[in-house]
Amino acid sequence: IRNCDWSSDVCSSDLYNTVVNNVANGNSGGSTGAGFEVSGATYNNLTGNVANLNFIGISLDAAAHHNNVTGNTVNQNGKGIALSAGASYNNVTGNTADHNNGYGIIVQGGGSSNNYVAGNTVLYTYNGPQQGIGICIYSANNNKVTGNNVSDNENGITLYNANGNVLWLNRIFDNTYAAGVSSCGVNRWNSTTVLTY
Repeated sequence: IRNCDWSSDVCSSDLYNTVVNNVANGNSGGSTGAGFEVSGATYNNLTGNVANLNFIGISLDAAAHHNNVTGNTVNQNGKGIALSAGASYNNVTGNTADHNNGYGIIVQGGGSSNNYVAGNTVLYTYNGPQQGIGICIYSANNNKVTGNNVSDNENGITLYNANGNVLWLNRIFDNTYAAGVSSCGVNRWNSTTVLTY
C-alpha cells in the first residue's frame, strides 16, 4: 500500500505486507483509534508513513510479531508508537515521535517482549506535570532499547513493573526527568562509555 491518505483505522492480520509513504490523520475510534494498526499479524513492514492527531499513531497489538516499523513520523497523537497485548520480536527503528501526548513510544503488557527499539528520535512528549514519557517499558520484559535520542520530554525513559530489559547508548537529555524506574525486577542500563542520565 503506497502513497495513500487515510482518515480511518488501517488493520492487518496478514503476512508480508508493505505499507509505505502513507498519511493517516485524526483517528480516535475503531478498536484502537490508530492511524496504522498491525493486529495479530507477522512479517509486515511500515516504512515512511506519517500519523498525526490519532489516539495512537502506530499500534502493534494482539500478538503481532516480527514486524518492522521504520522511518515513520508520528506527531500529536495520544501515543506515538504502541506495542501491546503480546507484541513481540518487532523492530521499531529510525522513527520520529514528536509532540505526542502521553507516550512517544511505549511497550506494554504481558507477552510484549523481545522487541528492539533503536535509533528513534523522541521529542516533546507531555501530558501535564511529570506525566509525559518519551520511551516507556510498562509491565513488559526482555526488550532492547538502544541508540535513541530522547529529549525535551517530561520524562526521558521510564520502566515500570518491567524485568530483563536492556537499555544502552541512548542519548537522554534536556528532559525534566532523565530516567525513572518503579516496581521493577532486574533491568540493565549498559554503556561502553560514561553517560550522564
